[in-house]
Amino acid sequence: PMKDSVMEKLGEASTKVKEKVGLGIDDLLNLPQGAITIAVDAKVEGKFPVSILVSADAGKNQDKMMGLMKKLNEVTVKEGKDKLSTESFKSLTLHVLKSDKEDEPSLIWTNVGSVFHISISTDSAALKDVISHADGRDDSLAKSENFTKLSKKLGSGGQVLWYIDVTQIIKAGLKAA
Repeated sequence: PMKDSVMEKLGEASTKVKEKVGLGIDDLLNLPQGAITIAVDAKVEGKFPVSILVSADAGKNQDKMMGLMKKLNEVTVKEGKDKLSTESFKSLTLHVLKSDKEDEPSLIWTNVGSVFHISISTDSAALKDVISHADGRDDSLAKSENFTKLSKKLGSGGQVLWYIDVTQIIKAGLKAA
């Protein structure tokens, strides 16, 4: 019964999403064709204590992904939930869907070819940092002692690798409280 209930709710959600943006949940999950990176970064300022960043390579589905993101812009503005603006950064267009409510996070997105970068944050600083360091950086997660030890212990070959810096989570939680 619980599985049926969950499947029914997912079906309803998929129908609602498809009505709004033209793609169901299955379609959305099949858009990325390459690597997907998800990061949560603690922020120093603001009521929203984190920036959430997603990078996804749409590969051959680049046109579908671009259509989806543009439709998201259109639907969100049409419903009066957010205001759309654009900003140029490093020859890219950042699309910013900003709420009228102060300290409410914005959805900010851009793409570099088939790779789409999406941020949920009160500002574009984290997304700009990701774009600026697309080729890597000296203080990356891969250079973290804790991450390196964990990676060696777990080995390679898994489809998904999760890493949570508990210290940062606690700091962000205390700040939000």
